[in-house]
This record gives sequence, C-alpha cells and structure tokens, in this order.
Amino acid sequence: MLNLSLCVVFLTNILLCTLPACWAGAVEQNNQGKKSSLAFMGVIEPETRFRVILNHGEGVKVIHCSLGEKIESGQLVAELTNDTLSATRFELLQKKNLIDSKKQEQELVDLEIKIKNQQLEVLNNEIKKEKRLASQVDGYLLTAVKALNREKLQLTGQLELLSAKRKSILTQKEQMDALAKIIDQQLSDLKRRQNLLMVTAPFSGEMVFVSPDGERTPPGGIVCELWSDDAYRVRGKIVQNQINYIAVGDEVQVFLDFSDEKPLKGKVVSVRQAMEKVNKGYPSFDVLIHIPSKAKWLRPGMMVSIKKMLSEQ
Repeated sequence: MLNLSLCVVFLTNILLCTLPACWAGAVEQNNQGKKSSLAFMGVIEPETRFRVILNHGEGVKVIHCSLGEKIESGQLVAELTNDTLSATRFELLQKKNLIDSKKQEQELVDLEIKIKNQQLEVLNNEIKKEKRLASQVDGYLLTAVKALNREKLQLTGQLELLSAKRKSILTQKEQMDALAKIIDQQLSDLKRRQNLLMVTAPFSGEMVFVSPDGERTPPGGIVCELWSDDAYRVRGKIVQNQINYIAVGDEVQVFLDFSDEKPLKGKVVSVRQAMEKVNKGYPSFDVLIHIPSKAKWLRPGMMVSIKKMLSEQ
C-alpha cells in the first residue's frame, strides 16, 4: 500500500496522455441542446514538492528514507558524495599544510637565532674573563681567547646565515598570509557546499519516490521525491477545441466519481499547452486548479472529475 499513491500518479499521467480526445474532456449540453458545462478529468498533486537530483560528479552515499514514509521538516533524507569537492579539499589542505610548514620554519629559525645569541653571549663573557685574568696575572697567555674568538667567528657566521634566511622567510610571509586567507575562504565555502550534501527535508510530507538504484543512481537521476501534504492542487487535461471554454480565474467543481463526498470548489490558476498530445497528435492543455480547502478524502495521485458550469450559449 505504501507505493499506491506513486503508482496512481504514473498511471493517471499515462491515462491523461493516451486517452482519446473525447475522454480528456467534454462539453455537456442541457435538454435544450445548449452547452451547459465543461467536464474533464484531472489528478491530485501537491502544491509543493521537493526532489533530490544528482548533479555531475555527485553520487549517493546513503538514502535515509523509504517509499511512503512520513517525513518531518529538517529530517535527514539522503547523504550524497562529490568527488570533485573531495579532490579540491585535499588540494587546498595540502597548500594549507605547506603554508603552516613555512610558519613553523620561521619559528624554528627564530628559536635557533635565540640559542645562537645566547651562545654568543656566553662566549663574549668567557673572552672578557680571559682578558681580565691576562691583565691581572703576569705571564698569563691568551691562548684560550684565540680559541674562543675562532668559535665566536664561526658562531657569528652562522647567525648571519640564519638572519638572511629569516629575512627571506619574512619577505614571503605577506604573500603567504594573503594566500592563507584565500585558502581559508575557499575551505569555508567548500564546507558549506559539502554540508549541502547532507540533504534534509525542507518541509513535512510523504516520500513518494525513492530511487531503486540506491547508491548506483546515475548523475541526473532522482534520488528521492517528497510531496507536501499541506495543500493540494488538481492538474486537469483538456484538448484544443475546449480551450475557449476555460480561463484563469474560473471557478470549477472537483469531485470523486462514484462517491458521496461533497464536491470541492476550485479556481483555475493556469492554462498552458502540455508536452503530451492526444488523439492523432492534437495538442492538449494542462489546467492547474487551486483547491482552497483540504478534504480528508483527498490523496495525491487520485484521479478526479472536474466540471465548470457554462453560461447559456
């Protein structure tokens, strides 16, 4: 019973497209032979529907709904994948890691410079101490001072190389910071787009279609379709020779054949040529009818009869 409404929709669409023109609608006459009403058939459908359709590069990870299930607004209905987004995220993270490594390199260079300066300070103190001893003790040789000076010279050379390296890093820092901001913005946008792959229902309703292919649903395919149960409309079908008898704004009656249910009042909101043709290729027209009140017997997919009373002609 769960897929009854969906089956009815498909069957009624087929019927509306393939029935002879006289079945798609008829202008009825009264006893005096005057045109009294226009009668045609239609199918109940929701005012609002939501389809999850796979775009290029997308796939299905998990479908969290089933056919005929009652869905609440905000409920997770499907998880999608996107190989392009995943590859882009991997590339951006690699660039971000490279920038972070450059920042770490600067921190290491700064630490190394700090250590070398501390070593240089110790050497200078040792040299001062040796020179002070030489001035206080007769015959004290400055052999240690010479060794310390050689070590100081070597340490000074290392500090110069480190300072040049730090300067080079700082020169690139402004460019790296600007690039880091761009990458962060791109990652933020990517996260927003990836969040859209977690598809939630925009309104409450009934799930009338779930792809039987599941995770193998191809790009462009429908993953699932949700119909709102808040408001319904009728999609009727008429043929070319009946188009002059109905217009936007007309009031009609909608009723269920072979039923005691009270007919509903409806108003025509749209009349336009349909893609389907009937009876020897004649064009057909879709008539959309808004139903202001909701009756308990209304169900999406039901086939109903529609009647518009005509003024005496």
